[in-house]
Amino acid sequence: PVFEAVVKPKSFFKDTPAPTGFASAGLLFGPGDMLKRVPYDPNLPYLFSGEEFLYTVRLWTNGFDLFCPSKNVVLHHYLRHEKPKYWGDMPAEYKNGKAESIRRVKRLTGLESPSIPVGSDPFGLGTRRSIERYWAFVGLDPATRSKGDPSRFCKG
Repeated sequence: PVFEAVVKPKSFFKDTPAPTGFASAGLLFGPGDMLKRVPYDPNLPYLFSGEEFLYTVRLWTNGFDLFCPSKNVVLHHYLRHEKPKYWGDMPAEYKNGKAESIRRVKRLTGLESPSIPVGSDPFGLGTRRSIERYWAFVGLDPATRSKGDPSRFCKG
């Protein structure tokens, strides 16, 4: 999945945080042992798009429920076209490392063969909930690359 930033008006938010199926590294907090139970995967060199998705799935399959804040609390100035990016420093190394990392994400999530079996990798999926339950929860079908109702989370 590819995520987009959306600014919502005050009227959008409820009084309490709403369940969601997606985590954002720009605003992610939880119990202190979350990073011990689901540590970041150090085997993802140069991965920029995809690490949040994999971490989301790992959190969810380890039994963590995810929520959107009940109001805007942070803004990430994401698109800075005129500013340098780390991937511009070593384009070939970045391209190769990114491709390797994306393959790992796909293998961990069962989207590429050979898949990495659940429970066989310390940075793999959890055993509390299945990846199939995650796909159903978020309304995504990786086989057909389709999505359900886009208003299901954060009103599309």
